[in-house]
Amino acid sequence: MADTAETKLKNDEDDNAAQRDPSDDVHEYEDDDDDDEDEDEPIFKYLQLGNEFLSIMKDKATTCFAVHTKFLAIGTDFGTIYVLDSMGNCIAKYDNIHGGAIRDISIDTYGEALGSCSDDGKVSIAPVFASKSPMTLSFDRPTKTIALAPNYARLKSKTYVVGHGDKLSIVSTDWLGRNKFQTIDGGEGTVTNVRWRDRFIVWANNTFLVKVYDTLTRGLISIIQRSTTHEFRPELYPTVINWIDDRMFVVGSIDSVKICAIKEQSEAHKPPTLAANMPLYFVEIVSIFKVADAYLCGIVPYEQKMAILCLPTKEAVERDRKEAEEDEDLEWDEEDAMRPQLRIIGDLYQPKKREEHSNSLPIKNFRKYRCFDYCLGNY
Repeated sequence: MADTAETKLKNDEDDNAAQRDPSDDVHEYEDDDDDDEDEDEPIFKYLQLGNEFLSIMKDKATTCFAVHTKFLAIGTDFGTIYVLDSMGNCIAKYDNIHGGAIRDISIDTYGEALGSCSDDGKVSIAPVFASKSPMTLSFDRPTKTIALAPNYARLKSKTYVVGHGDKLSIVSTDWLGRNKFQTIDGGEGTVTNVRWRDRFIVWANNTFLVKVYDTLTRGLISIIQRSTTHEFRPELYPTVINWIDDRMFVVGSIDSVKICAIKEQSEAHKPPTLAANMPLYFVEIVSIFKVADAYLCGIVPYEQKMAILCLPTKEAVERDRKEAEEDEDLEWDEEDAMRPQLRIIGDLYQPKKREEHSNSLPIKNFRKYRCFDYCLGNY
């Protein structure tokens, strides 16, 4: 992801663009080798889900998951959703809803509603701890991503947003119980990832575009794009989006990470002639950096830092192998060098970011998996 960051606006590219160009600030982060003691003390503990989860997944594959403070929801290739506690015990099960692989799961803020979408074109929204039947809705294209309104369970309109094919639509219910559809994007590539927090919706498509929408003013406020490259197929290196807080989010794709801030227009940012339809907010890219020698699989905020799940590049593995051959003091394990890694990156808003922690993950059969097979979640 070492490309130049650009932002556009819906009506006026210059007015909607971020107020500074961060392309000159692109850096790979530096390894933190100053404290050897920290390297010997892992900061994470890894625990594989057990109990009922092990028997559930004997003949199934996990296709997606979502995490809440109350539970973990897992979607499978057979169209079934399992709700588990932190120990792997099954709390609830939803089957016979989807006829294809589950592609995305969304949980509302309160942990009371669970939305899912599937290759079969269906969207399902189920109450987690109630006996009511799930609500289902069918689209004419496979549904790849869904996001419930943050307070979905408390809304009379039961609003959510779903990506179906190259379209992104907000769906709500009127006072008669009829579905209303508002298509807010379409025609620029398959919508692959959507996230909703507070009043803003952020989504990505397979043309490496990321867009930001204000649900209160019902307008697009920014488009974040990167220079496309034919070397990377978007379905193999999907764009990852996660919220940091109500006004900041992170976007990652291939080997690039952008931290974006949604800011309100002020006198300093207003153009000389302010158009009447100019958005109230704009997006500024406040930090951008490359993932060193790896391809990004997932990224989530961790305290005031970033946790990155990534796969080492073949070039990096080969380079390390040669260095180990030339230096007898270097220890090198090919199996360990190729494993997925969890890295913690600090100093996010400094010119030089710092890798504070890196650990190879003990995942079985990791050689069979690629970037799109992994996902990193947090709560």
